[in-house]
Amino acid sequence: MLYARFAPTPSGFLHEGNALNFIFTWLYARKYGAKIGLRIDDLDPFRCKDKYVSYIFKALEWLNLTWDEPPFSAQEFYNFFSYESKRQRYEKFLLHVKALKSTYVCSCSRKQLQNSSCTCKDKNIPLVQNKSALKLNLKAFKDEVLFDVNCANLADPVLWRKEGVPAYQLASLCDDSLKAPCLLVRGDDLRESSAIQMLLAKTLNLKPFCDSIFIHHPLIADKSGKKLSKSHLAPPLDFSKTPQFLYVKASKMLGLEPCYDLDSLLEAFGKKESFFGSNTGGEK
Repeated sequence: MLYARFAPTPSGFLHEGNALNFIFTWLYARKYGAKIGLRIDDLDPFRCKDKYVSYIFKALEWLNLTWDEPPFSAQEFYNFFSYESKRQRYEKFLLHVKALKSTYVCSCSRKQLQNSSCTCKDKNIPLVQNKSALKLNLKAFKDEVLFDVNCANLADPVLWRKEGVPAYQLASLCDDSLKAPCLLVRGDDLRESSAIQMLLAKTLNLKPFCDSIFIHHPLIADKSGKKLSKSHLAPPLDFSKTPQFLYVKASKMLGLEPCYDLDSLLEAFGKKESFFGSNTGGEK
């Protein structure tokens, strides 16, 4: 069975773009019979706040979206699904990733990388907390084009941070590979992340994850044309309003007649063959 998930980050209040991604994820999962889970990515302890975790559950309730696997409350998340509960799993996964020939340890500071290129790839630097980070050498994959992304043209991503915690790419793949094959519904801005995670999964021979289906949907922008994001201080969802306008916006983005509730949106969605396009790991 396919596994889909809502994967918000509790580093700010959710905005309209987050809500639409939740709706699209729910629609695809319900149409194709995928289980839905909730994975709250609390990897950054300095930015993640309790009020943002609570807000995630309020937002899903406000949107009338259901999911099938815990956590179903903020307290359940803290008790069983927070970063601390998964830390050992990530550390074990790190051992496999670190052993790859395509990964290397980098001791460069951000300032050094701004002024010159990294020269750490062939130095066999040890991975030491607060001194070095683990990266993926994308130049080793010059012929890999995934999700319309030429991997060799990207900057080498950090997989394990100097602070001694997993970076998003490693943590996301670790979590999703346990549930694979997945139905991953993401914004177009995450195509590069999808490519990096798929590349890493292929290198690790994570066959179930490589059979996952990826859906990349268009983003919505603010009045200035910038994508809605927490870093750009996008307005948070207003729970005093009805979410009906989001169902209408979602239906328009999907090329459907305006739908004013989830049931009619799902019914209309089920009658149409495909939306946005999809890719699996085997597609270029």
